[in-house]
Amino acid sequence: MNKRILLSLGMIVVTGAVIVGGTGAFFSDTESSTGNVFTAGSVSLKLDSLTHEYYGDTNAIEDDYFTVRRASGEAPSFRFNDLKPGDTGMIEKTLTNGANDAFLCAKNTLAAGNAEFTGLLRLRANVGDGLSAQAFYNAPFNEWYTLDASILPNIDGPGLAVAADQTITVDLEYCLGDFVNGVAGVQGSAGLSCVVDTALDWNALQNQEIEVDVEYYAVQQRNNAGFTCGSLNAQ
Repeated sequence: MNKRILLSLGMIVVTGAVIVGGTGAFFSDTESSTGNVFTAGSVSLKLDSLTHEYYGDTNAIEDDYFTVRRASGEAPSFRFNDLKPGDTGMIEKTLTNGANDAFLCAKNTLAAGNAEFTGLLRLRANVGDGLSAQAFYNAPFNEWYTLDASILPNIDGPGLAVAADQTITVDLEYCLGDFVNGVAGVQGSAGLSCVVDTALDWNALQNQEIEVDVEYYAVQQRNNAGFTCGSLNAQ
């Protein structure tokens, strides 16, 4: 009698296991999401145009003093064919940002040329219609810097904020001499002068040249709140 009870209990346990398994399968379901695509947005920058304005006496220079070269499929570049001490002016570039908000930096890299020339040529960069005569910072060579002229020194500042699909003008002012405020001389934008130090031996520059690569760097704004142009110099 006791033996039969044990067998019956064993049968009940086995049967119960089958019922539990069947019930779990009956109330479950699986859904699949297929063909999912993650697209990484691009950051792009296009150099549309390049023009020049000479601040000095336009009657004193030849027509080919400043020339623009543009090979097929390449961005335009410029050349000064007969630069003299005291020459000053502005190269204006038009840049178009791509489909994402970006921070913008610039760099003037010495590609080749006379070392003395490097120490006497000054460059300044800004976005807009000319630089302020009250606060300026010479654009460095071989280092990334911000194009936001309100930040001084501009090597350490964050990049200039540019909206998606925005077109901006970037002014690169040059002076073969020293940029000085409020001093008589050849006038640049906002009363700025390019002054020549007559104590220097300018004859050493005759028939010399330097080659400068002007680069622009765009990085997305999203998730880059702490970005600075100076951080590019550490790479």
